[in-house]
Amino acid sequence: MNTKVTDGKQPLFSAKDITYIAAWIGGLVLAGALLWLLTQTPRDKALLNAVNRILEQREAEPRLESLIPFNSLSPRQKRLGTWFSIFNSDKRGLVFTIMNGGILFPYMAVVTPEGFVERLVFLNPQTLQGTVPDGIVNQYILRIERNAKQRRAGNASGEREL
Repeated sequence: MNTKVTDGKQPLFSAKDITYIAAWIGGLVLAGALLWLLTQTPRDKALLNAVNRILEQREAEPRLESLIPFNSLSPRQKRLGTWFSIFNSDKRGLVFTIMNGGILFPYMAVVTPEGFVERLVFLNPQTLQGTVPDGIVNQYILRIERNAKQRRAGNASGEREL
Protein backbone atom coordinates (compact mmCIF):
# COMPACT_ATOMS: atom_id res chain seq x y z
CA MET A 1 0.00 0.00 0.00
CA ASN A 2 1.38 3.38 -1.05
CA THR A 3 1.08 5.92 1.73
CA LYS A 4 3.26 8.68 0.27
CA VAL A 5 1.69 12.08 0.28
CA THR A 6 2.57 14.36 -2.60
CA ASP A 7 1.92 18.04 -2.84
CA GLY A 8 0.46 17.69 -6.36
CA LYS A 9 3.30 19.46 -8.21
CA GLN A 10 4.61 17.97 -11.40
CA PRO A 11 8.10 18.55 -12.79
CA LEU A 12 8.49 21.44 -15.19
CA PHE A 13 9.76 19.18 -18.01
CA SER A 14 9.32 15.47 -18.32
CA ALA A 15 12.03 13.20 -19.68
CA LYS A 16 10.01 12.87 -22.87
CA ASP A 17 9.91 16.66 -23.34
CA ILE A 18 13.67 16.97 -22.79
CA THR A 19 14.27 14.19 -25.33
CA TYR A 20 12.13 15.99 -27.92
CA ILE A 21 13.92 19.30 -27.34
CA ALA A 22 17.36 17.66 -27.54
CA ALA A 23 16.40 15.84 -30.75
CA TRP A 24 15.06 19.07 -32.26
CA ILE A 25 18.29 20.96 -31.45
CA GLY A 26 20.39 18.05 -32.75
CA GLY A 27 18.36 18.03 -35.96
CA LEU A 28 18.94 21.76 -36.45
CA VAL A 29 22.70 21.34 -35.92
CA LEU A 30 22.80 18.38 -38.30
CA ALA A 31 20.81 20.25 -40.96
CA GLY A 32 23.09 23.30 -40.63
CA ALA A 33 26.25 21.19 -40.88
CA LEU A 34 24.90 19.36 -43.91
CA LEU A 35 23.91 22.63 -45.58
CA TRP A 36 27.37 24.08 -44.87
CA LEU A 37 29.06 21.01 -46.33
CA LEU A 38 26.91 20.78 -49.45
CA THR A 39 27.20 24.48 -50.32
CA GLN A 40 31.00 24.72 -49.96
CA THR A 41 31.72 24.33 -53.68
CA PRO A 42 29.12 26.88 -54.87
CA ARG A 43 30.33 29.36 -52.25
CA ASP A 44 33.94 28.92 -53.37
CA LYS A 45 32.94 29.43 -57.02
CA ALA A 46 30.99 32.55 -56.08
CA LEU A 47 34.07 33.84 -54.21
CA LEU A 48 36.25 33.13 -57.26
CA ASN A 49 33.89 35.06 -59.53
CA ALA A 50 33.55 37.98 -57.10
CA VAL A 51 37.31 38.36 -56.64
CA ASN A 52 37.93 38.18 -60.39
CA ARG A 53 35.23 40.81 -60.97
CA ILE A 54 36.91 43.14 -58.47
CA LEU A 55 40.31 42.57 -60.08
CA GLU A 56 38.83 43.27 -63.54
CA GLN A 57 37.25 46.52 -62.32
CA ARG A 58 40.62 47.66 -61.01
CA GLU A 59 42.40 46.40 -64.10
CA ALA A 60 44.77 44.61 -61.75
CA GLU A 61 46.65 41.40 -62.27
CA PRO A 62 46.54 38.51 -61.46
CA ARG A 63 43.29 36.68 -62.20
CA LEU A 64 42.29 33.64 -60.23
CA GLU A 65 41.78 30.45 -62.20
CA SER A 66 40.49 27.59 -60.05
CA LEU A 67 39.97 26.46 -56.49
CA ILE A 68 42.67 24.48 -54.72
CA PRO A 69 40.93 22.14 -52.25
CA PHE A 70 41.95 22.29 -48.61
CA ASN A 71 43.17 18.80 -47.71
CA SER A 72 45.17 18.95 -44.53
CA LEU A 73 46.19 15.83 -42.68
CA SER A 74 47.93 17.85 -40.00
CA PRO A 75 45.81 19.23 -37.14
CA ARG A 76 48.34 22.07 -36.77
CA GLN A 77 47.49 23.46 -40.18
CA LYS A 78 44.64 25.90 -39.88
CA ARG A 79 42.57 27.12 -42.78
CA LEU A 80 43.47 30.78 -43.19
CA GLY A 81 41.27 31.41 -46.19
CA THR A 82 40.55 29.94 -49.60
CA TRP A 83 43.41 28.99 -51.92
CA PHE A 84 43.15 29.50 -55.68
CA SER A 85 45.54 28.94 -58.55
CA ILE A 86 46.48 32.01 -60.55
CA PHE A 87 45.85 32.10 -64.30
CA ASN A 88 48.98 31.40 -66.41
CA SER A 89 51.25 31.28 -63.36
CA ASP A 90 52.73 28.82 -60.89
CA LYS A 91 51.81 31.19 -58.05
CA ARG A 92 48.89 30.73 -55.70
CA GLY A 93 46.32 33.20 -54.42
CA LEU A 94 44.91 33.13 -50.90
CA VAL A 95 41.70 35.07 -50.31
CA PHE A 96 41.21 35.88 -46.63
CA THR A 97 39.80 38.54 -44.32
CA ILE A 98 41.20 40.54 -41.44
CA MET A 99 38.81 41.78 -38.78
CA ASN A 100 39.65 45.10 -37.18
CA GLY A 101 37.28 47.16 -35.10
CA GLY A 102 34.33 44.96 -36.02
CA ILE A 103 34.88 45.45 -39.76
CA LEU A 104 36.01 42.71 -42.15
CA PHE A 105 38.73 43.73 -44.60
CA PRO A 106 39.12 41.29 -47.53
CA TYR A 107 42.57 40.68 -48.99
CA MET A 108 44.19 38.44 -51.55
CA ALA A 109 47.78 37.34 -51.02
CA VAL A 110 49.82 36.32 -54.06
CA VAL A 111 52.10 33.50 -52.85
CA THR A 112 55.16 32.31 -54.77
CA PRO A 113 55.91 28.58 -55.22
CA GLU A 114 58.63 28.95 -52.57
CA GLY A 115 55.99 30.02 -50.04
CA PHE A 116 56.65 33.76 -49.83
CA VAL A 117 53.97 36.43 -50.06
CA GLU A 118 54.79 38.47 -53.16
CA ARG A 119 52.13 41.09 -52.55
CA LEU A 120 48.77 41.77 -50.95
CA VAL A 121 45.80 43.01 -52.93
CA PHE A 122 43.13 44.88 -50.95
CA LEU A 123 39.75 43.75 -52.29
CA ASN A 124 37.30 46.29 -50.86
CA PRO A 125 37.25 49.58 -52.75
CA GLN A 126 34.69 51.19 -50.42
CA THR A 127 36.85 51.25 -47.28
CA LEU A 128 40.27 52.69 -46.70
CA GLN A 129 43.15 50.25 -46.69
CA GLY A 130 45.03 52.22 -44.06
CA THR A 131 42.54 51.37 -41.33
CA VAL A 132 44.22 48.00 -40.66
CA PRO A 133 47.46 48.48 -38.71
CA ASP A 134 50.62 47.31 -40.47
CA GLY A 135 51.49 45.06 -37.52
CA ILE A 136 48.32 43.02 -38.00
CA VAL A 137 48.88 42.77 -41.75
CA ASN A 138 52.49 41.64 -41.18
CA GLN A 139 51.30 39.03 -38.70
CA TYR A 140 48.94 37.61 -41.34
CA ILE A 141 51.75 37.62 -43.92
CA LEU A 142 53.90 35.55 -41.55
CA ARG A 143 51.03 33.10 -40.97
CA ILE A 144 50.41 32.73 -44.70
CA GLU A 145 54.10 32.13 -45.43
CA ARG A 146 54.38 29.58 -42.61
CA ASN A 147 51.25 27.78 -43.86
CA ALA A 148 52.46 27.77 -47.48
CA LYS A 149 55.87 26.42 -46.46
CA GLN A 150 54.27 23.68 -44.33
CA ARG A 151 52.14 22.67 -47.31
CA ARG A 152 55.20 22.70 -49.56
CA ALA A 153 57.11 20.51 -47.07
CA GLY A 154 54.10 18.18 -46.96
CA ASN A 155 54.22 17.90 -50.75
CA ALA A 156 57.86 16.84 -50.60
CA SER A 157 56.85 14.00 -48.28
CA GLY A 158 54.16 12.74 -50.68
CA GLU A 159 50.99 14.56 -49.52
CA ARG A 160 48.68 16.25 -52.01
CA GLU A 161 49.34 19.89 -52.72
CA LEU A 162 47.21 22.46 -50.90
